[in-house]
Amino acid sequence: MAGSIPNPQTAEGVAEAMSLAEIMERVSDELVRMAGISDDVQAALGAIIDDPERTVMSEAHRLQRIDVLSQTAHALATCFRSLAEDAAAGRALDLDVAAGKMRLAEVAARISTNALHNDDTKESGDCDFF
Repeated sequence: MAGSIPNPQTAEGVAEAMSLAEIMERVSDELVRMAGISDDVQAALGAIIDDPERTVMSEAHRLQRIDVLSQTAHALATCFRSLAEDAAAGRALDLDVAAGKMRLAEVAARISTNALHNDDTKESGDCDFF
């Protein structure tokens, strides 16, 4: 199938292929999530700047999401680097292998071929203070 990426096995044990369009749609969904995080962090910073009574700590939970944004960007870069290396070597693109190299498991799970389409957008580690 032209434009498809072979998937070694599905949950049912039957080989299937993921189209390039499906991969791009899943990555696009991640970029939309990232934009939402960025918008929220920007709003939190704006609230701190606009209201001198508001403290950074009052918005700390929202500001902490910049870490999720950074981790997601790195995870997507790792995935695409793996896919680019496969393509350059003339190998079939395997999204599951590329997703398996990601350090952020939630992103890998959402974009892999075995991902379930659901509305669960909760980010693990959403408020990890260091």
